[in-house]
Amino acid sequence: MKRILAGFLLLQAGLARADTWADSIYQLREVLVVAERAPTRAALVAMSSERADRSVLTADLNAWLGTLTGIQARSYGQPGGQSSMSIWGASSQQGLVLLDGHPIANPISGTPDLGLLAAPELSGVEVVRGANSSLYGSSALGGVVNLVPESPTNHLPGKWYGNAGIDAGTFRSVGGQGLLGRRYADWGVQAHASFLRADGPRSNDPSSVWNAGLGFGLYPQRDLRLTLSAALADRGLGLPGPVPAPGAIPRFGDSTASSLYDHESDRQARADASLQWSPAEMLSIEFKPDWRHLQTRFVSLYPWAESESSTTRDDYTSTSFGQALIASYTFKGYRLVAGYDNAFDFAQVVSQSDTDWQAASGNHALWTELKAPVAGIVYLGGSVRADFNPGFRQSINPGFGIALPVRNWLKFRAHWGTAFRAPSISDRYWPKSGVPDLKPEHGSTLQAGLDIYSDRVNVEASAFLRRTSDLISWLPDTGGLWRPTNVDSSRHLGAEVSLDIRPVQGLTLRSSATFLAASQTRKELVYSPAWPEAGRYEFRTRRAAFLPVLGANAEVACRFAFGTRLSLSGWYSSERLGYYPNWDSAPVIRMDTKRLPAFAVLDAGVTQTLFRHWDLSLRVTNALDARYSEQFGNSVQDRDYPMPGRSVAIQLRYDVR
Repeated sequence: MKRILAGFLLLQAGLARADTWADSIYQLREVLVVAERAPTRAALVAMSSERADRSVLTADLNAWLGTLTGIQARSYGQPGGQSSMSIWGASSQQGLVLLDGHPIANPISGTPDLGLLAAPELSGVEVVRGANSSLYGSSALGGVVNLVPESPTNHLPGKWYGNAGIDAGTFRSVGGQGLLGRRYADWGVQAHASFLRADGPRSNDPSSVWNAGLGFGLYPQRDLRLTLSAALADRGLGLPGPVPAPGAIPRFGDSTASSLYDHESDRQARADASLQWSPAEMLSIEFKPDWRHLQTRFVSLYPWAESESSTTRDDYTSTSFGQALIASYTFKGYRLVAGYDNAFDFAQVVSQSDTDWQAASGNHALWTELKAPVAGIVYLGGSVRADFNPGFRQSINPGFGIALPVRNWLKFRAHWGTAFRAPSISDRYWPKSGVPDLKPEHGSTLQAGLDIYSDRVNVEASAFLRRTSDLISWLPDTGGLWRPTNVDSSRHLGAEVSLDIRPVQGLTLRSSATFLAASQTRKELVYSPAWPEAGRYEFRTRRAAFLPVLGANAEVACRFAFGTRLSLSGWYSSERLGYYPNWDSAPVIRMDTKRLPAFAVLDAGVTQTLFRHWDLSLRVTNALDARYSEQFGNSVQDRDYPMPGRSVAIQLRYDVR
């Protein structure tokens, strides 16, 4: 590790004497990528990246993220419910999701929940694919998704901005959302709110979600900027579970749901701020504190005897504080960025079905990044970060990249980086089972690609190799107690390509595809006698669970005269596999394979501008009424979590223009 640090310092010293940039470098795709910790032109980013602005952002954030290259979205089929995503085959805990640079994952489970965010508060989304812990620390094994919030800073002084809409559709769904703001000369303010209520396609499948928030910006001087934001969210969900197998309907379930009574409720409050100061033209300093508080309650009905049952309530509460201090210095094309991050998480669980407990976790980190030109045509970058955590002491992660914009429309790029995922609070401190000194997961990504941009055609292509070791898995120990371990590993070899064509004015064709050859090596229980200490394990290598070999999506968007817009979009996923232990021949244990078939889904929509500010939209989701599931169930026998069939929604929207 000392050699890596020494090599990075030598790289910085060597690049400091390199030639300055040619002007042509800045002609390639003038888009800023905030997910690099400091604003960076996408033409200079060595990793696979993508940005989409508000014009293509939908209310269902997870479904929309699934249309981006290299991302697979997985939902339980419930509007506003929990969902997860995978970047380049990484698990949902291995993809870092940020809101304006602040992590939003639940510290107890380590998983982000997009269902608690409101689409109106966002202006765009940025994705940087590949291991990126050299800048962001834990959970950036697969990549980083940064949700960019709307802000008065994005608008001209003296004008109102915003929108409001109401919609209704299948499954008795009713929703509304709106945002209104105004930028003045030296300050600005905005507010947003949204709500959604739907019965869902199955029994015990209702959902109710609302969000509200405020934002404020203060710009007393040209070189000083302060932004503040706060938001509340409340959600209630039925928990129907997977569809039970025929002939195996649970006592408190029916043919569509394993449970008719289980329920979840969530309440979240968050606040964050950003203070930006530029004391000199070449120097900028930013301080970003944030605070989050999440309460989740699970209510379950358990049968104890033929005619007896009991209701249990489990409350999970987490509070997180974080701070980031970032300094950026730019001189003649060179840029040096350095920062300090800290985070503190506190969790408390009050359980009627298990044991009450509480725990805390903290992390401090120092990091730096250098980007510099060489010979006027090559842009080299290096970064390194050291995370200090009482649980696993320290983790040092480097990253190196090269961007070669040979023309103002063509760029070659390559990057190698390492990453880690810290154990969640549950992994370390769950009563009796947690392992306080559990190691983090570790991984690396090597990628190379090219980007082509022109007025009518954009092409992006990448190939990558991702390796992960010390994967955290829960296995029974010699006493039969399930505990987390660091024994598994995985390997992902993949390629992706995206194409964006605008052949004529008013017509846009978009498509992307990701190929993934992924394998997993896991420690599996193969023999389990009556005394657990005599159990036997073996390492088995299989095709990676839950991941398709091929994922693809395409969209055709047309804009006609008289304000009419048509869109047709679809996506495809190849077959996925899941593995379940079979105890029928105990003490010999074998692994059964469950398959989710390949599926293709087609959506269609039409929008008509009625007046200058009013739009009326009709959208048909799953127009061909495909029957498919994105999430596996709990056993080989059950019918998983089916996605809704064909649904129709209509929306009336007003835009402040």
